[in-house]
Amino acid sequence: MISYYKILFISFFSLIVFIIIKYEPKNKKYNANDKQTLLLFLFFFYFYSGIGASYKNVSTDFLYIYIISLISFFTSYLVSRRVFKKIVFFNRPAKKLYNWLDKISIFFLIFYFIILIFPLLYPSFRLPLIFSPPMPNLSDYFDQRLEHSEKNILLHLVSFLKLLLTPLYFITISKYLKKTLLLFLLLFIPLYVEYVNVAYIGRGKVLSAAMLFILVYWYDNPTKRIAIIIGASISLPFLLYLFFLYTYMRHGGSIDVSVFDAGSLVLESETGFIQNAGNALLEKNVFADVTKYLKWTMTLFLPIGFFYKIDQIELNFEMSSHILGYSYGSGWYVNLPGPLAESVYIYGSYFSGCTLLFLGYLLLS
Repeated sequence: MISYYKILFISFFSLIVFIIIKYEPKNKKYNANDKQTLLLFLFFFYFYSGIGASYKNVSTDFLYIYIISLISFFTSYLVSRRVFKKIVFFNRPAKKLYNWLDKISIFFLIFYFIILIFPLLYPSFRLPLIFSPPMPNLSDYFDQRLEHSEKNILLHLVSFLKLLLTPLYFITISKYLKKTLLLFLLLFIPLYVEYVNVAYIGRGKVLSAAMLFILVYWYDNPTKRIAIIIGASISLPFLLYLFFLYTYMRHGGSIDVSVFDAGSLVLESETGFIQNAGNALLEKNVFADVTKYLKWTMTLFLPIGFFYKIDQIELNFEMSSHILGYSYGSGWYVNLPGPLAESVYIYGSYFSGCTLLFLGYLLLS
């Protein structure tokens, strides 16, 4: 149940930031598409965190944490808009990288897809699963994630290469923005291969790819935007229904509900991270090892793990264990607390706005 005073308070501050960014005078640094991206980000932040913080049984602390995060994002916008200049030093290498990838795009895509399917070829040949995908299995997925000691060194190297090459992959496929069907395939085939490999794919990854595809189509087809809105509105209930069915299938169950009920349950689930888990995490008063977390994040792109051990951070697993009260084992599952509670877990209540500060700068740079 949503608290009316909370949702009004949150909506008021969110609307102010939205209006300022929307109707601020034009600036050379941001074009219309940049602003639309920022506003879309604000909408999703409001949907996932703002509505989630407005439930009656959610601690009032999250109300203030949301406002702090919103102010942090707006601060990033103001600083980036008025202070930071384009750094010419990085422009020339970036153009050279893009031109180089453009020349070798076909070879790069072939190599990247070999990296994607490699776990289906080694240590056991499972390539036929591409044509006969397994049923989703969340339990097996977590078992594979946690069995680090048994991980093959070659698979570890391939996984690192995939992590390193994925940003370059998105740069490479940007040349196909005008080819709608090809772009759709290039966005979703990697997700399908990942699903086939581990019998699991997160809803967030699918939704992110879908939103990226819709955004590209929206920007490149201004005359079709009304049709896009109508199509998205018609498709949304059925998409929510499919997400709902997938959620139950990956836990090994099934259920028969109407499209409307399924959509309502998915929306409640998507906005209920704080009340379902975030509250408990806040009450436990536990925090991540920030030094360990920063060390891990700053070395993600380096292959130093092959030379000496870096403690891997599994924030979702850590937070879930704190929330449930016991470590991985029988009956254990990932219990996501939501972006606001995760930010508190990493940086503490007073510095919880750091996540939006960093994200805002990355979006605006």
